Amino acid sequence: MLMPLRNVRLWVGLFFAIRLVGIMQPPVEMAHSWRQTFTCMVARNLVEVDFDLLHPRTDMAGDRPDVVASEFPFLNALIAMAIKTFGFAHWYGRLIVLLISSIGVLAFHAIVQRRYGERVALLSALVLLASSWFMYGRKIMPDAFSISLVIMGLYFADRVVAGGNRWLLLPGMLLVALGGLCKMPAIVLGALWPLFAWEAGLRSRAGRSLLMASVLAVLPVAWWYFLWQPHLLETFGNQLYFPFAFRDGIRTLLDLWPLVLEKFYFSALRSFVALVFCLWGIRILAGRSPRELSIVLAAVMLPFLYFMVRTGDVFPRHDYYVLPVVPLMALVAGVGLAGLSRAWLRTALVVLICAEGLLNQVHDLRWNTTNAYLLQAGALADRFSGPHDLVACNGDLDPRLIYYLHRKGWSLTNEELQRKETLEMLRSRGCRAIIVNLRHGAVDLPARLLYQDEHYRVYLPQAQEQIDGANGVLPE
Repeated sequence: MLMPLRNVRLWVGLFFAIRLVGIMQPPVEMAHSWRQTFTCMVARNLVEVDFDLLHPRTDMAGDRPDVVASEFPFLNALIAMAIKTFGFAHWYGRLIVLLISSIGVLAFHAIVQRRYGERVALLSALVLLASSWFMYGRKIMPDAFSISLVIMGLYFADRVVAGGNRWLLLPGMLLVALGGLCKMPAIVLGALWPLFAWEAGLRSRAGRSLLMASVLAVLPVAWWYFLWQPHLLETFGNQLYFPFAFRDGIRTLLDLWPLVLEKFYFSALRSFVALVFCLWGIRILAGRSPRELSIVLAAVMLPFLYFMVRTGDVFPRHDYYVLPVVPLMALVAGVGLAGLSRAWLRTALVVLICAEGLLNQVHDLRWNTTNAYLLQAGALADRFSGPHDLVACNGDLDPRLIYYLHRKGWSLTNEELQRKETLEMLRSRGCRAIIVNLRHGAVDLPARLLYQDEHYRVYLPQAQEQIDGANGVLPE
């Protein structure tokens, strides 16, 4: 490659610019828009209800306390601060994630460069930029964001290994802890930190400091997920995660093994060419230092396999759960590409990998009109309820409709809404209106129909025998 093209900042900047396309779109795209609206929902409540990071809130608890047992809302807090400063907009979260994920690639490049040289570092960074990192590095989700924070923390630890000031461990600890708090699976890459201590020498002052710092970085993560989160669940009863028992998780992954494999052979790198060189890179590394490769793979993959099992069917059905190991796969693919002796062939193949990855994800940059009707929900809710009234809808665990309604209330299944006892419960608890998303099923409730269009129906939350049978408008 020509000298200017070897500058990783050029490529990170180029991919950053490409991903600015459509950056101001609200989260209504087909892929994982529900998880993005959940992030926005918690952020909005930090602005409108209470800026309390220990008690993240949703809009889906009905008339009960709305604190949810979720991840630590650091990303949500950054979005909330942007809203407080500049006014409400959906795109703040996208830009924050894009900025941090881009810095994460630079930190990744620096770590790899010190160990494997500039060629492997640049090739690995390009594979990472074109992988699923391209898409999820601009979504309003904590996944790429949290992994980037951990990689940035590892960068500071690596500077200490290289002879830097041990005070660099402080920002490193903070970043790794925040990454793990934002999304627990990100901590699997933090397992490399003790290996840095081993590299520095456990008997040296730097090695002991690194080892102690790695423990301190994990403590707040352990406190949040094993002590505080269970406390929130027991106290408030609102759950985000539904972990599987270990045996059930293994059985589920075995039953869905084609989907599990797909996450590694396609979803992770988004390029079959990159996959080939990832496999070739494993062959090269095994020939050079099989013990070192085994230790690194065990350090990262064993905790990652634990998370896979505990998530059960969530891992095989959601592409972004494989993200924590994507940087490691990109590194191994970079080693494989660097093993080619001809520079022109390396260049051609990395261009092909980038083209394949982008073509497999370019749809994420386009405006999706399929779900654009959700943006009309808030205006519809304003016609039949006040901003502080409770409403119900048929979203179940999908938070999109209740979020765009900009109301607190109940998100129920179609079956639940059609039960007489549900309607009585909603009426007795002060539900102002029931808004049915017809995309989730043409639910015909035994209640007074107030409004209908091609997307929604609006009902009064009263059983049919409690009204006179005539449709009307909502009473003032």
